[in-house]
Amino acid sequence: MEKEKKELTKETLLQALDTINEQADKFIYWYVYSLLYKSKYIELDGETIYLPYFGKDENVIFRLFDAFLKIKYPGYDILETSKELVIKLIKVATGEAERPGIILQGPVGTGKTFLILTWLEFRLKVINAYPVERRNDIQHSKIKAPSIIRYSPIELRTNFFQDGYAFIEKGAGNARKEHNRGEIMFIDDFGLGAIVNYFGAEVNILEELIYKRYEEFKRASNFEFYCTTNLRRKDVEDNFNPRFYSRVYEMASWEPFTGDDRRKGSGLIKQWPMLPELQLERPERW
Repeated sequence: MEKEKKELTKETLLQALDTINEQADKFIYWYVYSLLYKSKYIELDGETIYLPYFGKDENVIFRLFDAFLKIKYPGYDILETSKELVIKLIKVATGEAERPGIILQGPVGTGKTFLILTWLEFRLKVINAYPVERRNDIQHSKIKAPSIIRYSPIELRTNFFQDGYAFIEKGAGNARKEHNRGEIMFIDDFGLGAIVNYFGAEVNILEELIYKRYEEFKRASNFEFYCTTNLRRKDVEDNFNPRFYSRVYEMASWEPFTGDDRRKGSGLIKQWPMLPELQLERPERW
């Protein structure tokens, strides 16, 4: 005789979400799949229920990230090869880390950029930046995923040449608005191509951006900072202003990321995770 399926009700769903760490892997998979391909909200019994996880249980977040990878990037073995690093990323997300950011340092091709982009995609789609008191009966306008600012060396230069020092003001995030902008900053290839000639003056765009980001970081405890780099920590310390290095050190911990060049192996992931772009407010031309 076939087992009768239980009807999904508001009560059963809320109970499952409140005890998510006790749920089987099948439920975790369904939950993450629903968030990725259906909606962050579900209508049950005439009420709207908010689905993303907003707790701080490391084991729950680890299981959710595991399901996320199996659904979106099957074969990606980061949880097997770098479990401790993923735990550190989780601690940053939950506000439990000593420093609210991570700089991944390692050789070319080890997958540093892909890991950070994957983690940030997970942050946007599965776990929420701000806790809410109740899952149901909430105002949708009060729920906000973190906004992400991402720069490569060429994007830093392009933005600076387009908008000058106004880019530094707008591009570092803003902790003073009602809803923060740029709570998460990600700089790829940190330390490369940062110095430019601007109207005859030498400007280190990265240093200027970090000084401004640090000001915003000190105003908002939820501002996070991620970087990838092939440079050694001592290279950055020796070649940048001590004021710059000191601020970077406070905002992020340095984590080694070693391994073989994944681009030379098999089973390549053909496309990086796509993150929504934070639209910078362009200054009026002077």
